[in-house]
Amino acid sequence: MSYTRVLMRVLSRIAIALLAPALCAADEAAARLDDLGTRMQFDFYTADLGTLERDQASLAALDVPAPLAAVKATFAGFGAWKRAELLSATDPGKAGDAARQCVLELDRAVELEPKRAALHAMLSACQQRVAALQGRIKAPLAAGRAARSLEQAVQLSPREPHVLLIEGLAGLDRERVGEANVAAARKKLAAATVAFESAGQSSATDAFTVALSWGPAEAWNALGQLELMLGNRAAARDAFERALVLVGDYREVQQRLKQVTGTASLAQ
Repeated sequence: MSYTRVLMRVLSRIAIALLAPALCAADEAAARLDDLGTRMQFDFYTADLGTLERDQASLAALDVPAPLAAVKATFAGFGAWKRAELLSATDPGKAGDAARQCVLELDRAVELEPKRAALHAMLSACQQRVAALQGRIKAPLAAGRAARSLEQAVQLSPREPHVLLIEGLAGLDRERVGEANVAAARKKLAAATVAFESAGQSSATDAFTVALSWGPAEAWNALGQLELMLGNRAAARDAFERALVLVGDYREVQQRLKQVTGTASLAQ
């Protein structure tokens, strides 16, 4: 064996030895991120605001390597977004703070991952939440930003399930009356349920797999709310039941299904 080959083998072993601790730390950080992200999703579904806030604090304190910075920002944005939703009815001030935190986190995620359509869609949803919680003077500016973020998401990937979901929700947020608007929102939400199902059948994974695993139950919930608004109780019941098949502990859907049928959940 030549000296050059021996040297290359030695250098290779040294490189592996030096990189192994860093790779191990990165794997541990990724696992911790996924764990906290999964817990925050569960916190939202069960409407456990206190635990969601604690899990958010744990996430904020977690150090991650640079390649995972966008994933951490995505998880942080999701947690702030869902905290805003849980607070909106009881404490609009804190809900507004959470929505603005969501925008800051997802601005960072989009900056790091500008080609990921789902992040632009999430950012749009948070910007729309900010607009909904602001006064008449500032609301149009935030709503305009939300529209531009959603347009960017659609341009990047019009059939991405999160994009379809946020499009459907945005159509209802802008104007909750009008046959054309409602029909378009229903079409988007129905398409989102199909797209999520197709995406769930894929075996492809990346660092964002858990961070973007939310959505299927939310799409059925939103579709159920729209059908109920239109007076289609049977279709609403079907949509809510489908949401609970996916997430049995989804508190909001349990309550809506109970309103329609008197049944709190499929498990009861």
